[in-house]
Amino acid sequence: MLRYLADSEGREDMREAAEKIKKAYNMALSDGEKTRDLGGNLKTEDFAKVLIQNILKI
Repeated sequence: MLRYLADSEGREDMREAAEKIKKAYNMALSDGEKTRDLGGNLKTEDFAKVLIQNILKI
């Protein structure tokens, strides 16, 4: 959604934010950090915390 908004409004800052979120998500999955629906044991709030930590690393 954020990438769509970036494209439709021509906002590079939104595009960069979308890319960071995607990278953080992929980092979490590759580290085995998953919610229950993906075969893991994290609650949504815990997964969100992992994403935030990963975004800060990027």
